[in-house]
Amino acid sequence: MVYVSMQQERVSTSISSTSIKGIKYYDNIIGPCLCLFGKALKVFREPFEDDSTAIYFNKNSLVKQLFWTTNRALDLDSLKTTWSVHKLVMQILNPIKGKPITIADVSCLFDLVRIPEYRKIFDTCAYEHEAIEAMEERLRFIRHIHLEAVPYEPRVLRRKLQIGDVFCRRINDDYHNNVVTAQKVEKLFIKEPKERDADNYSHLAMYLGNGFIAEAAWPTGRGDEIRILRLEDSRFAIERFSHFQYVVARCKNLELAKEAANVACKIADYVGGLNSKKNQHTRLRYSIPLALQCVLFPSTFGPFAKERYLEQYADDIVDALPRDFLSPTGLFCSYLVGLAYQVAESKQVCPKILGYNDGPEEDEALTDCGGALRRQIWAKIRRWQYYTELDREVKFQFDARRISPQNFRNFIKRHPDLFEDIMIISKD
Repeated sequence: MVYVSMQQERVSTSISSTSIKGIKYYDNIIGPCLCLFGKALKVFREPFEDDSTAIYFNKNSLVKQLFWTTNRALDLDSLKTTWSVHKLVMQILNPIKGKPITIADVSCLFDLVRIPEYRKIFDTCAYEHEAIEAMEERLRFIRHIHLEAVPYEPRVLRRKLQIGDVFCRRINDDYHNNVVTAQKVEKLFIKEPKERDADNYSHLAMYLGNGFIAEAAWPTGRGDEIRILRLEDSRFAIERFSHFQYVVARCKNLELAKEAANVACKIADYVGGLNSKKNQHTRLRYSIPLALQCVLFPSTFGPFAKERYLEQYADDIVDALPRDFLSPTGLFCSYLVGLAYQVAESKQVCPKILGYNDGPEEDEALTDCGGALRRQIWAKIRRWQYYTELDREVKFQFDARRISPQNFRNFIKRHPDLFEDIMIISKD
């Protein structure tokens, strides 16, 4: 094991007063090499310091030091920690991949884990697997400690939710999901700062108020895909054997959130209960091809995204449904939520940029497709005329037609001025 040499005195002073001084660490020659192989963790005394001042903690040593116990049955030196424990530790220490980790972050994690109640639990563990299970339980709690924990009870949720809140469905780590699998591949190509477990979010929906949600659901053959449901509906609710939770993100601009909910109401259709005799077919359908494209193409706010932003605005002016000529009636979950928020914002931004009277001329003699084509041509022209202004004024800078649930979560985390996570909803 190689320990700090040149930085020994400085580093020891930095961590001697904390509960983390037993962690093994490396110098700034060996440390960066081990970071490349995932064996070491770069930690700063203060955020955004120079790399030359970084401390490189041994990851395995850090995790083992969390097991605060006097239990002689547990030998910390030979303890074999699991991948899941390491993953949970990184999700807590570094929830936004790419942001620096500080000594204060590590010390805070130790303070949250090393509470008397959990020391008693570790002291009573007779086997390693019991201690590891206890640690996983504690780390899962800490991961969402800043969120209010709420059971999935519609009466309770009606009191706590606000119009425009975004439901983000997070799949449990031990459960397989095709959307999550596809997003794990997409994650490899995301260069911007990203939420460490954003790929575990497989679905988005929006709260409309009065116990209703709007969502674009995977097709099941019933035709009830771009729909409005009650919170009680089993197609959305968390039930006894569900393998997911909901993290609820709230837009800080409540007026904008209400307008986004109004946009979603115009696009989605109420379909009644699962066993209702009401017609279950919705005007728009879930598009699997578009959903696949969202994990294959970037969702940046480039020329095509600007064109679609303006086209969505023009569609809303004439109360037209969003149309894609490759998939004329298609949406998917994050497209619906992203489009609703972009249209809501465009109603404030576009009149200021374009002028209140600027919009595509409508001709009643045109068919729906003809009108959609005219609005698309108008958007193509305006995006180049006002390219710089759109970059300056638009805050929801993404391509709604290309944004996956993972990237919408990343957008939420990268823009704390627009959104904040406020609660986590589970089955109990």
